[in-house]
Amino acid sequence: MTDTVLNELIDLIGKQVDLYRSMETVLSKGKMAVINADVDAINAAGDDKVLLIEKLGMLETQRLELVEKLAASLNCPVQKLRLKRLARMVPEPFSSRLKDAYLHLLGVTQRVGEINRAYQMLVMQALNFTRGTIGFIYGMVSPHSTYHATGKVQNRKQSGLFMSGSI
Repeated sequence: MTDTVLNELIDLIGKQVDLYRSMETVLSKGKMAVINADVDAINAAGDDKVLLIEKLGMLETQRLELVEKLAASLNCPVQKLRLKRLARMVPEPFSSRLKDAYLHLLGVTQRVGEINRAYQMLVMQALNFTRGTIGFIYGMVSPHSTYHATGKVQNRKQSGLFMSGSI
């Protein structure tokens, strides 16, 4: 039974790695869409990302079930059963296969994290630019008279956030 569960776990981790690689591609496309201001491509990337996250969630549920089975058969608390520890506890060839799966999963999740952080920064920059542009346009639309009809000098709200965050 343990051999079957270990094979299922290794296969499942392989599927997770493949989905994370797909996520890497989707995030890269989304990043380029933000740079090119391609709204349709941004929306498509968002939809693809949601689908991948759902698939990854289903695989994670299956992974947890397999880990619970392994923890019970190895008499190890499920909270302490990490891939590295599991690789030390099982015989070859499972040990080597689990180590390889761990390294592939770690590498791809780190790359996805880096791309996602860059993507988030681009989105935040675009949002800040949009806010600044809206503020600039609002300033252009609002009345510019310095003197009120009564002859009083009006205090106007300072603007200038279009070019920088401070005046």
